[in-house]
Amino acid sequence: MTKYYRVRSEEQWDWLMQRFEKQSKNIKWENGKKPLEFCPTFNSSVKEKAIYLDGNQLTWGSAKYALDSGYCLIEVSQMMEDEKMEDYVTISRDDLFQIEDQDGEGIVQVDGKGEFSIPDMPIDEISIPKSLLYPKVRMSVVEKKEFGELKNNCTTLYEVLHDIDYEKEPKLYSRLFIDIDRERNDSQLEFARAWVDPSLIEVTPDKKWNVKVPISCDDAYYNKVFNDCKDAVMVKHYVDKRSLQIDNNFKFTAEEIKYYHLDNDLFEKVEVKE
Repeated sequence: MTKYYRVRSEEQWDWLMQRFEKQSKNIKWENGKKPLEFCPTFNSSVKEKAIYLDGNQLTWGSAKYALDSGYCLIEVSQMMEDEKMEDYVTISRDDLFQIEDQDGEGIVQVDGKGEFSIPDMPIDEISIPKSLLYPKVRMSVVEKKEFGELKNNCTTLYEVLHDIDYEKEPKLYSRLFIDIDRERNDSQLEFARAWVDPSLIEVTPDKKWNVKVPISCDDAYYNKVFNDCKDAVMVKHYVDKRSLQIDNNFKFTAEEIKYYHLDNDLFEKVEVKE
């Protein structure tokens, strides 16, 4: 299965190439060179590059072209942030007494020799993964876009929570003020953490489905059609699997399935694995 990566800087390119070389000695460019032995200049017209990893072979091209072709790109910047999250927070000496169990009882003791310990396990400090203390805030592609627009227009958390609008930011508005458990405000707390530190945001692509045409003896699927008057769906016969995977016109989100009235059980949906 081919993977597609988007790099926006030379730093990101070098990081990804180092990762490939550590991952496998067999990953190479078409000309047989190792990942780090080739690096195109970033001052050309193609500033955002797409790197294709098909098995163990690397190729590259324009990120814009890859997106226009329907490929789902993995953001190298996000991968780099995820790696940072695996760092550890170190707690030493007297601060260890702040650690409590589920009953609110301290779990760190001082033994007869004056050493800090958890019963039967002498310790001097505890290292806790940052990912446990600062969990990721998952957002859909649309939510992340709405978040970015709000970030450009608002300065404080107070301001954004008052300015967020159902018409302009429907996804985030529903997440924060409609689709919530009234006894818990986890969504609003998550949003506040993301507002303070946007690097915590993890974009999860929206699920998409190919929709089969019912009562059809061939490989017929629905395809989105857009023109000057309206948007609609039409039937496409004998569709190959590659088109179903890369052509966005064959991919329907949950909202689009409902919009085009394909949500009846009569229509078989096949989830697209990207």
